Amino acid sequence: MANLSIVAMVTGPLIDLIALGHKSSAPTSKPFADPIASMATAVVHRHLESGELVGIRACIKHNLESLSWRNFVFGFPISTDRYADGSFNLDGRDLILPNSIIASVIKYRDPLNEHSTGLAPIIYIELRRGIEWACVRSLYESHLESTQGIKLLSME
Repeated sequence: MANLSIVAMVTGPLIDLIALGHKSSAPTSKPFADPIASMATAVVHRHLESGELVGIRACIKHNLESLSWRNFVFGFPISTDRYADGSFNLDGRDLILPNSIIASVIKYRDPLNEHSTGLAPIIYIELRRGIEWACVRSLYESHLESTQGIKLLSME
């Protein structure tokens, strides 16, 4: 059961990034969301009760806003895309992905810390892929969170 202050903070539509990353292969030839995924997994569960999630969300949001990635064909870069050009920056939707990252880390915190069975690296890769797919798809879809086939999280 999630803490009530956490539930109040991460409201709105929340994309299950682990599920999104699980059903998809990597969206680009080179991973680009490692810094965000590693920061989120390292920090969110440690500061869950301390009231610092507002600052963590601001840090995740800042890292997303400066995120860019290159698209390659046969090993040659053909274009560069930026998170800032995606649909998450329209109409006050700027907290959907940061809140989804926090909610996914909170919801899957036990598997993300299950190192004895080797589950933690698998869930981490699925989180990273989920973030990457959300970023890439936001360039082409205006409301990714309401797209059919996208699983939503509930913090209750």
